[in-house]
Amino acid sequence: MGDVVRYAEVGPLAVKIAEQFLPGPLTLVLRAKSTVPASRQATDRTIGFRISSDPFAQQLIAEFMAEYNAPLTCTSANVSGLLALATPAAILTQFGERASMVERVIDDGPRAGAASTVVRIIGNELDIIREGSISAAALLAAAGKK
Repeated sequence: MGDVVRYAEVGPLAVKIAEQFLPGPLTLVLRAKSTVPASRQATDRTIGFRISSDPFAQQLIAEFMAEYNAPLTCTSANVSGLLALATPAAILTQFGERASMVERVIDDGPRAGAASTVVRIIGNELDIIREGSISAAALLAAAGKK
């Protein structure tokens, strides 16, 4: 959570949720600290964090952070609103003509699992933006908001 605390306002509820579900299929959307450039924030001054439990992803991210002394920022590998796919070939097909914009593909085999659950936590307010691998019931129970 060190890098999350570096870039976002992390209250007790966010810590509680993170301790239970991260690393894992959860994206935390939190209020960005004032030191985060506006170009790196959503229009509502938030920023999302995903800490993968996938060993290959963890290795890539660790190598990037060691080389650049900065977090890796990126989007998911699918067209917004469409299904998350499991192989580079399927993903590039989904991108269509935009696939030419992809500079590098690392194929470590098919990815498995549903999309991450996206939860926005500002102060003591929890809003589930997208239910994915982690159920809303599990999040609310962890938050003490059954």
